[in-house]
Amino acid sequence: MTLDAGWSESYLAELCAYAAEKGVGIFVWTWASCPLEAPFDWVKKMKEYGVTGAKIDFFERNDQVAMRWQRQLARRLADEKMLVLFHGCPVPSGLGRTFPNVLGYEANRGQECNFWDHTISPQHHCTFPFIRLLVGPTDFTPGSLRQATVADFRPQDIDNTPPMSQGTIAQEMALFVVLDQWIATICDSPTEYAKYPELERFVTQVPVTWDEPLPLDGEVGQHILIAKRKGDQWYMGAMTSDTPRGYDVKFDFLPRSVVYDVEIIADAADSEESPRHYDFIRRSARRGDTLPLSLVKGGGATVRLTPRTRH
Repeated sequence: MTLDAGWSESYLAELCAYAAEKGVGIFVWTWASCPLEAPFDWVKKMKEYGVTGAKIDFFERNDQVAMRWQRQLARRLADEKMLVLFHGCPVPSGLGRTFPNVLGYEANRGQECNFWDHTISPQHHCTFPFIRLLVGPTDFTPGSLRQATVADFRPQDIDNTPPMSQGTIAQEMALFVVLDQWIATICDSPTEYAKYPELERFVTQVPVTWDEPLPLDGEVGQHILIAKRKGDQWYMGAMTSDTPRGYDVKFDFLPRSVVYDVEIIADAADSEESPRHYDFIRRSARRGDTLPLSLVKGGGATVRLTPRTRH
């Protein structure tokens, strides 16, 4: 769990101890300048509180100085056996190969930009995975459940008012499969997920690392269709930009003689006009079957396949 801006040391030790009893690790957000310039060993202090890792933000530069800062912080946190997630930072450059405690980097325009502008659009969703994700895992903070149509969307940076987001709710769920993000920080309130039981179950169960990715279709800025395997389960994510799109997905990649239970979160017939509407569908499938998916403008779909029996 991540404590974002506004956390206090007054309760940190107690919270970390309670979280540890539940098997939960605590990340704390901070400015990069804090661990770099503090007159004490900030990392050691966080370790003594019981903190698992740090989300380090506001590098705000992309030069060799910032690269050295990242390496310095990754090494210091590794020395304390702590994890790190870089935010507001340079793009990945292979640092995670040397320091596997580095879980990811923002290094792209993420969901927080919905406060200020129109850039986080379905076209953006269908563009940066082809480009930014070539160099390493991201921290995009998907999971908004406050969709608006393009016509109705308005950036808003108002106290105690969550921002809107663009694209359908099914596309928002597809981001959890499409993106390579080793720690998936969701951007909406837990009470909001409780309103959508199927979505809540999905975001708590979808993996963050994968054993096998399988790109099925796509075009930069237009659409993405990808399948990913974790153990004996398969997931699929589909997204489209400004054009409605249909797929006939052939399950030729499934092993023979296995029947799968399939759960689908897909656009509803009226999702273009009501982007918070979605269909939740259950069916079965096996190798050789075909699954039709229909995506509205700015739409998406997720599919989870769990093996049921062997014949």
